[in-house]
Amino acid sequence: MGEADISAVIERGSFDEDEWRRFTAVNPDHEWKRFDGSTLLGVRGKILSHESLGVHDLFRCHRVLVALPDHGEFAVVVADIRSQPWISREQALAAILRAAGDDPRAIILGDFNTPPESVWFREWRTRGFALANDAPRRGFRETWAYGLPLLTLDHVWLAPGCRALRCDHFRLGSDHLAVRVFLSSVAGD
Repeated sequence: MGEADISAVIERGSFDEDEWRRFTAVNPDHEWKRFDGSTLLGVRGKILSHESLGVHDLFRCHRVLVALPDHGEFAVVVADIRSQPWISREQALAAILRAAGDDPRAIILGDFNTPPESVWFREWRTRGFALANDAPRRGFRETWAYGLPLLTLDHVWLAPGCRALRCDHFRLGSDHLAVRVFLSSVAGD
């Protein structure tokens, strides 16, 4: 994670103060923020503001304004939708999309527990968001390979001002694969 300009960790669980000090010491050039006890965001820059927009027992959503050297300010939305299959994702996905606002370089990422082919992502695509998981890669796009079926549940979505150059998946000791995306702005930086 220390190589990334932006790192998010979903469903980490809680840290005691000693664990948190050790965790942040590994990446001293990142500013880290903990949200709701189990979601983390680290940036190689500054976290300028944060607001929690989730609905208890449905989803967690954090809109974070970040500033990266040489890249400026933009929104990062970190989401975690509950995995219960009997709960509709429509409300959660609409709220998460609203959290990105009109930022042309917004990044939305997280554990959506919903395949990107879902009808509820149509509005995302209509607004110009692209699924970074579809970028050139080796192997599967799927991030949940715990048994069958293989599913793409962990997504990185990019507003129209960003594009994905490459997408990698790797295992970090979870039932979900980690997603690493290399990005550029449409302007090329």
